Amino acid sequence: MWYVCDGCLDVQEYGEPRAAIRIRHRDDRQEFFLNLFEEIGLSPSYGRETIRFGVEETRSFLDWHPTARTRV
Repeated sequence: MWYVCDGCLDVQEYGEPRAAIRIRHRDDRQEFFLNLFEEIGLSPSYGRETIRFGVEETRSFLDWHPTARTRV
């Protein structure tokens, strides 16, 4: 099981959403975590202990996630 403890949904200047998830203390498993997202058709980037989604991937992630209450 993977427990996510820190993340954010940032709405940019023009109302474009971008999601990010911190994976601090799991930096050694970045490829594993990125592969989990690739299994559902997403290709986030990784840097500074953070998985980042672009605008369209953020929307796709929120549509996919069963408990996402916010639709962008």
